[in-house]
Formats: sequence, C-alpha cells, structure tokens
Amino acid sequence: MSITKSAVDKQSGLAAGALILGMIFLPRVSTAGEPAPDARTLGVAESIVSYCTRVDPPSAVKLQEKVQELLKGVAGAAVAELRKSKEYKAGYAELTAYVGTVDQQNAAAPCTMAVSEPKAEAP
Repeated sequence: MSITKSAVDKQSGLAAGALILGMIFLPRVSTAGEPAPDARTLGVAESIVSYCTRVDPPSAVKLQEKVQELLKGVAGAAVAELRKSKEYKAGYAELTAYVGTVDQQNAAAPCTMAVSEPKAEAP
C-alpha cells in the first residue's frame, strides 16, 4: 500500500485538530473568582459541541459537560459578552471551517478525539 499526499494531509489535519481540541479541554482547576476563559477558546469549544451534536451525539453530551466545567463560576453576563466578541466568533468559525474539511467517513473523529483522555507518557 502506498501512502499518498492526500492521506498524509488528512492524517496531519486530524492530528492538528486533535491537538487543538485537546488544548481546549484540558482539565481546568477552578478557584473562587477565576476569570472567564478567553473568548476564542469558548468559541472553538462551543463550535465542536454544535458539530458533534449532529454527527456524534454521545460525544456531544460529554463535550457539553466539559464546556460547563470550563464556564464553572463564570457569571452569565460575562459569558454573554464573550459570545458577542470578535474573538469568540473567529474561534467558532475556525473550528467550523476545520470540521468542514473532515471526510464523511471520519466525521465523528474530531468528536471522539476531543472527548478522549490524554494518554500519560511512560517514563
């Protein structure tokens, strides 16, 4: 079996997407009065939830829980302001564009990657 450029590009795209999604959903340690997440991060996170709701509902439920953790302790008004920002809209659009490039056969891959726990590296 030969490896084609499109296969490499596809794998690279999926790996890049996994890295982006993993960074977004790293466990968040909350403290009282913690500031809201940055708007771009929230936009990307909510975009993947929206996408996964259509292609992988069980993953979407898990991702929604992670978004709720991300927003834990943040006032509703602050979240509303984040969602109005250019940064939020840009993050949302970037992730929407990324998942739009995923082949139908791999449609659920960004969702499963986003919910999978990072593997600990062996010492």
